[in-house]
Amino acid sequence: DNVLPHMIDGRQARFMFLPEGQDPDTLVRANGKNLFEQRIVRADSLSEYLFRFLQQSLNPLEPEGKALLIQKAIPYFKKIPAGILRTLLIQKLAEIVGVDADGVRAQIDNSLVAASHEPVQSQPVDI
Repeated sequence: DNVLPHMIDGRQARFMFLPEGQDPDTLVRANGKNLFEQRIVRADSLSEYLFRFLQQSLNPLEPEGKALLIQKAIPYFKKIPAGILRTLLIQKLAEIVGVDADGVRAQIDNSLVAASHEPVQSQPVDI
């Protein structure tokens, strides 16, 4: 979630999860630098991790699951800066759910417009 706004074109992020109670230093001391570097190479890319996370508890084979997947993805995709990476991720999402990428992009863009036009709640002030 925190990395998404920083994912401008040309940047890469990988996700490697360590065993409970371990940090990189203890892992290197226990298994060696080479094994640690191999784990980094095998770590999930942003797109692999993001789509696996988004599809948890959903059935992307059912229409309801597909619609829910798009709705679940919108807040994350809104955080990714406009560019090739965002376009490719939208295309991948469209492929997964079997719809046109322009339709997915429109859903994301419409949610951006809707969010910017939400009424501001007034708060009473004690004077």
